[in-house]
Formats: sequence, C-alpha cells, structure tokens
Amino acid sequence: MNMPATLETPSARATAKPKPTARPRNRNHAMTRVSFPMSDAVKRDADALFSRLGLDMPKAINIFIHQALRHNGLPFEVKADKVDSNPCFNHPKNIIPIKEKGVSQ
Repeated sequence: MNMPATLETPSARATAKPKPTARPRNRNHAMTRVSFPMSDAVKRDADALFSRLGLDMPKAINIFIHQALRHNGLPFEVKADKVDSNPCFNHPKNIIPIKEKGVSQ
C-alpha cells in the first residue's frame, strides 16, 4: 500500500522525539506559585504599563524581587508622606507644637 508523503508511518511515529516540557531556567531550584490580593484598577494599570515595557505581571514581579535581593532591601528609596499631603495629619488635634530654642510654634 502506497502512503502519501505527508502522513506519518507507524515506524516514524515510534522514533519521533517527544516535545520538551517547560522547565525553570535553574534546575536546582523548585518553582512556587505566589498569590496576593490587588485592586482591579491597580492590576489593570500595571498590566498596561508592563505590556508597554514588553513584560507581563509575573516577569515584572520577578524582576522586582531579584533587584530587592541584589540590593538587600527595596530597590528604590521609600519616604513617608509629607505632613501636609495627608489630611489626617493636618487635623488640629494631631498637630504637635515644635519647640526650637525655647520658642514654641
């Protein structure tokens, strides 16, 4: 029986190599899945930003984690809000007088 050239013969299927499965780049480390809550708006904005950078959320988060490990801390400066930028601090009962050289403000 003559088989068309486009069909595989039983012997060709038996010798075909299996498709490789996706593996972590570093085979010495197991992978784990991380899940955390995030507002829909923040996720949508982050997805759009990362997409423009050619990244997806998992890749961007992995970059952040690796940079934090490299810096042994956050890879950027973290500052507290200025007093006048947070309305809670501007309430009169939350303002503490400051004394400078014996003069109170």
